Amino acid sequence: MGKRTIEAAVNALDFNAAFKTQEGNGKKNKYVEFSGFTSIGRELNYIEFYSKLDDIPGLLRERYNDFDAEEEVKAYLEAKENGLSGVPDLFSLIRDIEEEERKIWDLAEAVSDGLHGKIPEPPKSWLVCQHEFERKISEALADPKCALTKEAYDALNKILVEVYNHDIMWFVRNTEER
Repeated sequence: MGKRTIEAAVNALDFNAAFKTQEGNGKKNKYVEFSGFTSIGRELNYIEFYSKLDDIPGLLRERYNDFDAEEEVKAYLEAKENGLSGVPDLFSLIRDIEEEERKIWDLAEAVSDGLHGKIPEPPKSWLVCQHEFERKISEALADPKCALTKEAYDALNKILVEVYNHDIMWFVRNTEER
């Protein structure tokens, strides 16, 4: 169990984990960079320097404990007042920052699982989403007014499967929160 199982566990959360080494002052510092997005598209990046892979879950839990959602909201609102574009409305921002806080905890759990060789199953909502997609497309195909061909259905289904296989499931996360 090691970096690959950690990467696989983290990928199941729609995050990437890149293990890197930084050289300086005659020593090599190992670190991992986690990157992902919130459901409204805000980019999240966390870098954790570690000595042993076993240190990473604790470092992420420490990040979670130090996370101050109120300060994050204040910082974004201040940046918005100073001209930063793309900052959502207050309600959406609060929900998004709360989501970020949960994601930090989930990352710690995923890394811990990866260290122990556990790769999470796809979220149940993925299966619900896929079945719902198939049902709606089948209904559309049965409608004589529908211009969607069987070939188009197969192409859409292939895209959906490819999206899942490439660990890009942001739409699934939106489905889970509804």
